[in-house]
Amino acid sequence: LAYAIEPAELEITQLAFLVGSAANAWLLDQLKKEGFGAVRQSHGYLIQHLLSGPRAIGELAGLLGITQQAVSKSVAELEAAGMIETVPSEDARVRRVKLSARGEESVRTARALRRKLERRIAKRSSDDALAAAKRLLAIALEEVGGSEAVRRRRVRPAT
Repeated sequence: LAYAIEPAELEITQLAFLVGSAANAWLLDQLKKEGFGAVRQSHGYLIQHLLSGPRAIGELAGLLGITQQAVSKSVAELEAAGMIETVPSEDARVRRVKLSARGEESVRTARALRRKLERRIAKRSSDDALAAAKRLLAIALEEVGGSEAVRRRRVRPAT
């Protein structure tokens, strides 16, 4: 190592990015241990749009800002893992998908795991410090223009 750096010395946006990346890696590892090993980070962007019910492949592509082919590939991966299923559509040319029972269980599991991690973090600091950190990160998100995308569940995969 040429030199070491303490995480607390980083700018808050860099630290937030690193925390998010490490937390996502931790979550995926935990999901794998819970039997959801086929889920990748990129799948989460698609899954968030199925929480409210079935959607067409083209609609998902528009929401995610990616091609229908890319959505179809992710849908195929999640279907093979039993996380998504096709639902009947009035128009045979339009393919609609929804979360399966297994997919819904993976969402519940991921949420429980994130709450567990948050409790571990709170134990190492305090509830007040955790609340202050959340407020600070929410301000940072607002400053970089990301709050509305979060509110509307329109966070797109990194390009």
